[in-house]
Amino acid sequence: MKASSSVILKEIHAAIDKELKAVRRYGATSRIRLLSGIRSRVEFLKPILYRFEMAIQSNLPDESQGKLIVGSLSSDAKVARSEGQFIWLEVSQDFGEKVPHAYFDADLSFLLEDLKEKYAALINDENKIKRPGIDLLLGNIPKSSTVQFLAKNLIGHSHFSFEQVRAVENIMPLKIGAIHGPPGTGKTRTLAGVLVECFAREETVLVCSYTNKAVDEALKAFVKTARECVPRQFESACRVNRILRKGVSTLPEEEFPIRSPEDITNDLKMRLQRELDRIRKDIRDTQKELERAETVRNLLRTKNQLGQEVKDEEKKYFNNDSELMMLDRKIQEVKKESEAINKSGVISRILKSGRRRKLEEQIGQLDIEKEILSYEQSKILSQIAILRSKLEIIDADLAKYKAPSDSENAEDFERKIDACHRKIEQLKRKSSHLKRAIEDADEKVLTNALIIFATLSRSHIDRNLYKMKFDRVFIDEASMAPLPQLFLTVFRAKKSVYLFG
Repeated sequence: MKASSSVILKEIHAAIDKELKAVRRYGATSRIRLLSGIRSRVEFLKPILYRFEMAIQSNLPDESQGKLIVGSLSSDAKVARSEGQFIWLEVSQDFGEKVPHAYFDADLSFLLEDLKEKYAALINDENKIKRPGIDLLLGNIPKSSTVQFLAKNLIGHSHFSFEQVRAVENIMPLKIGAIHGPPGTGKTRTLAGVLVECFAREETVLVCSYTNKAVDEALKAFVKTARECVPRQFESACRVNRILRKGVSTLPEEEFPIRSPEDITNDLKMRLQRELDRIRKDIRDTQKELERAETVRNLLRTKNQLGQEVKDEEKKYFNNDSELMMLDRKIQEVKKESEAINKSGVISRILKSGRRRKLEEQIGQLDIEKEILSYEQSKILSQIAILRSKLEIIDADLAKYKAPSDSENAEDFERKIDACHRKIEQLKRKSSHLKRAIEDADEKVLTNALIIFATLSRSHIDRNLYKMKFDRVFIDEASMAPLPQLFLTVFRAKKSVYLFG
């Protein structure tokens, strides 16, 4: 079976590659002339939506990309939806309220390249394909199921006929189910009935169709049915955004309160961004507080150091002062002895001349020592004055910060600095978590949903949506769907695949 599925996947991949080569060979773009353009949406954080009338009707798939050319201006554009002669384009540039003439250069290779890439990945890893998808790919479709199912949420509601209720009960147990019929036979209503039963069981569901219009019709039918059959559960799911419409919808929001993931994500991101901005402000404020605390701490430390230096210099000054006093006493004693010799008789002076010379030399030496000490004292006084001047400057700086001038408070500021560091680290962790939450917002909104409505193109172009698996996958208007896109969507069904058309 694996070999067979691998062969089919390779055949699809080869067909896509062949088509892509043909498109590239004969031109990757197709120019469509547009008339009577009207701007139909301008909303914050959303692309601008224009509705145009095509000069020649072209059947472009939704999500097709290209360039909108208005005169000498151009902008990247994407097909939001098309209906008959009309086409809606999402653009990034505002061309005004009305655009009389324009051209859309549609890039026909975009979807093919995406499909080729996706099928190449599936060929390399077939485990990504769930069982119902493989069975549908290989044509292993069971005729019936022995499991009985009762559509208890639909019974008794006038919205459904007996045949439609029976169709829901018959298709629900199947891994692969199909409802086929001409227009107006109630296929979409039956789809809504099956969808309500899945919704009541809280199963995850992806509902796709080839066009946005068909997706909106399925959504409209589901909303009407859910409001009648499971109103409380429906309202509760709407409040917490568990039913999503991916892409462009033209349904009025007042009647159909199903939001797009983009809107929800933008709201979530804005809320998270506000919280992130608040935390960043707290970080900045705490860093300022930290800088202030560090500055005050450093000032107090410097003051403490300078105060100690002043004490050391004063101690040195007092020691020198004591030494000077001792020198003065010694000089006085030596001078007194020298004067006594000078006052003695001639013979005594002659006899003591050697002693007198020594005393004079000693006096000279002591005077030199005194001068040196006096000079040192003047230097010490000058140094003390400088240190006290610095202390006055520090006190003035501390007064600016309204901080205590007592140097013993440095330890208090040390503790405050540690607290600031811890707070900043905590805020940075919160900031990091919020950044990740903002980055993961798109995925979080989608994974929270029970039911997602989207076009086939959107279901595989959107990276986050394509990664998701669903309990059941619904394809409406399946006969219109290109097989590569259809298979790429149903491969993600874990329990059942339902085709309507």
